[in-house]
Amino acid sequence: MANAAAFQRALRRIGDEHPALRLQLHFGEALADLRSGAIDIALRGGDHALDAPDLVARPLAEWRWQICAAPAWLKHAPPIHTPADLTRQRWLHHLPLHLEIQRGEARYLLDIEDSLYCNQLAAVRVLCEAGLGLALMLEGEAAAALACGRLQRVLPEWTLPAVSIYAVTPHRVQAAKIAAVLAILRETFAG
Repeated sequence: MANAAAFQRALRRIGDEHPALRLQLHFGEALADLRSGAIDIALRGGDHALDAPDLVARPLAEWRWQICAAPAWLKHAPPIHTPADLTRQRWLHHLPLHLEIQRGEARYLLDIEDSLYCNQLAAVRVLCEAGLGLALMLEGEAAAALACGRLQRVLPEWTLPAVSIYAVTPHRVQAAKIAAVLAILRETFAG
């Protein structure tokens, strides 16, 4: 999330519009315990954001998965013209590489067994940018690296599933400062 432009814009807005707020950011792959009171808002993606019925999940964005690689990797890797060519590549992953991709009516089940596992999603992006293989990345997190050319989309005409991004809180009714941060997050991610 730290690489996502929407998140960075939200942090700038919060600092500009609410300079008295002192934010503490906790980054991690595990789901934060919001019931303890130590964390007011968690940004979560995917189905697990809705796992706890007593938490309130507010939708922020829908980000699609994209297949990405560094230009240096693509220069020396076996050519990729079709989804079947993806099986001959080296992959980096945090989540299992088992999903359906589609182009119009055509569908292909991407099921990669041979890959390098990384226990942190952020490490996957760094290693992919270093030219160590292909990786699945969420469009909101990879946008800056794609825009400046550190990464390229592979098979961009094929569509991958989307992940819903949520702001999750322990309560429906919020203190004014939490409500202000939630409003900025919603506006920034919507933009």
